[in-house]
Amino acid sequence: MNMMTNPRQDQATTGLLAEYEKNHAELLGAMAVMDSATRAMLADRDLLSSARWRLSNASLRRRMLWGRIYRHLAPRVGPHEAAALDSIQATDIALQQQSAAHVGKWTKDAIEADWTGYCEASRDIRWKMNAHIGAERRVVYPLLTADALDERRQLRAP
Repeated sequence: MNMMTNPRQDQATTGLLAEYEKNHAELLGAMAVMDSATRAMLADRDLLSSARWRLSNASLRRRMLWGRIYRHLAPRVGPHEAAALDSIQATDIALQQQSAAHVGKWTKDAIEADWTGYCEASRDIRWKMNAHIGAERRVVYPLLTADALDERRQLRAP
């Protein structure tokens, strides 16, 4: 990795990893609430509205954080890691488009008209989101950890 010797960069890397882990936990929690809401035999409009809002907000925060992480890591990694980050980025954009289409299609009236269809579509999009979080953890967490460790080593070097 091409590391700078700025102590604030090390703090930024460590902070990004902690924020990412916290955000992933928040997003998974929001997905669990949505999973619970969509297991009901009938739609609970208030619960569903709250669950959708919580999930949308957590997802938006993750996307904004991912943008910061991508900009932080992209200039620091080699070609193999850059390709992996670009793949995460492309999947993230595709997932964002699918999520927007999902929310647009499934209005309150559409949900009430086809609760079973909504539940299936919601599970599908959450499955994709969960898979994406797994990919982020496998690819990005080690890069953030290595970035922080390499920066600490450079700061200690004579």
